[in-house]
Amino acid sequence: MNNNICIVFVCNKQYINNFINSYFDLINNGKYKGDICLVIGNDLKDEIIIKHIEANGVIIKYFE
Repeated sequence: MNNNICIVFVCNKQYINNFINSYFDLINNGKYKGDICLVIGNDLKDEIIIKHIEANGVIIKYFE
């Protein structure tokens, strides 16, 4: 098993709830313990939900 795995999600404001559902399924049902990265754009850059997601250990990457 490779320990250098990172799961990457890309979403905009319209799909943030889908990301949250997928994140919790991955952690709770899939028992995933590795890195998770969320790529966001301008529409999520200043949203408070991003701060909460980041506080849960998700790596946030912003691209305009």
